[in-house]
Amino acid sequence: MKCIVATIKPGDSGANVANLAQSLLRLIDRSLLKTYVESNHPTADELVELVLAMK
Repeated sequence: MKCIVATIKPGDSGANVANLAQSLLRLIDRSLLKTYVESNHPTADELVELVLAMK
């Protein structure tokens, strides 16, 4: 895992976005972060799909 760059914006993609998604998944897996399910907010499963799609 690399340092997270704070300039990620909606619509961005690439290594920085993948790294952020992996970091969030790690926090979710360790129950340090809970997902908020609402339209326009990804679920934990959707985040996993995003990370896998970026590899």
